[in-house]
Amino acid sequence: MWLLFRAAGSMTEMQQRLRDAAAAGFPQAQFELAWAIIGGQEGAAGTGSAKVNVGDLLRQSVDQLPRSEGELAVCEYSGCEGVAVDPDTAIKHAREAAQRGEIDAMLAMGPHLPAGQVDPHEVMAWGLVQASLIQRGCAGNGFTVREMKSTLSTLNANNITPQARALAEQYWQDYGAQMMENLGCSP
Repeated sequence: MWLLFRAAGSMTEMQQRLRDAAAAGFPQAQFELAWAIIGGQEGAAGTGSAKVNVGDLLRQSVDQLPRSEGELAVCEYSGCEGVAVDPDTAIKHAREAAQRGEIDAMLAMGPHLPAGQVDPHEVMAWGLVQASLIQRGCAGNGFTVREMKSTLSTLNANNITPQARALAEQYWQDYGAQMMENLGCSP
């Protein structure tokens, strides 16, 4: 059903096939349907007893997709349909997603959290890890001059503390292979 949803003749048919694939337990369909609902796509959630919500979809796919865990963290931080705001749980999920290679949630939330909830060195460290993944071609939107300049700027920034660099190295030792595998890269 997930493969067929892109070939549907109408938006209504496309959404129904995506909901069917999500209901059948296909994680990518669950994530994409949640993303469509978050994005405000009219009709994506369905109606009546077949109506789905973002929280359920993300929770169903979180074990298989680090992207789902990262998006769940963002929802727990800022709120989404079917997800209660819970900053502590959001941080937990953002860390777990980062350890699996999905670092965006940690970088999006981290700078806005009080230092008592997340150490600023931790956020900097995850930024360095993401830059390392991008440099290896394992993350980002491909190799563009702008992205490579940004990556090099991050890696060579003067404001990166020695503590953040040490923590990034520790994260890379602890999770690097797992992150690269989850992102489909070879070490």
